Amino acid sequence: MSTYDGSQRSHWLGAPTISLDRSDFESTILARFAHATDAATAYVERLGDRQVAKAQALLPFNAIVFALLTMTDARTVLPRLATLGALLAVLAALFALATLYTSWGSSTEFATAQAEFKRVCRQCYRRGYLLTFALCASALATVIAVLPLLRQFMP
Repeated sequence: MSTYDGSQRSHWLGAPTISLDRSDFESTILARFAHATDAATAYVERLGDRQVAKAQALLPFNAIVFALLTMTDARTVLPRLATLGALLAVLAALFALATLYTSWGSSTEFATAQAEFKRVCRQCYRRGYLLTFALCASALATVIAVLPLLRQFMP
């Protein structure tokens, strides 16, 4: 068990960024499943599946934002701002696509249930980081896409 009390969380990237947080997360899950490492691995895999589902939902949204930004009239928003928004939408889509990547690792990572649990946790952390980056880029692109609409209602 970790001696870390969990009071200084560092989850601003969507997953624990400090090794003590990651260790605490893993210890808590293993304790929850009372030494049933295969069940703990399955639980973390389900967390990863939910991350993939979120990334799959974000892809069509980014396509719509990108389409809006490419159709934006240059007179309603600064051309460079529209280009930045389109690039952010594409970047968000690339981060979301990277979330779908699955790394098999080496055969030693499947030798024991504990090693596989660690591998699945690392994959879940990586997906959390990528999904957070995708959401942030998508949010910025959306704000840029909405700016022309907001300007119409401003005096």
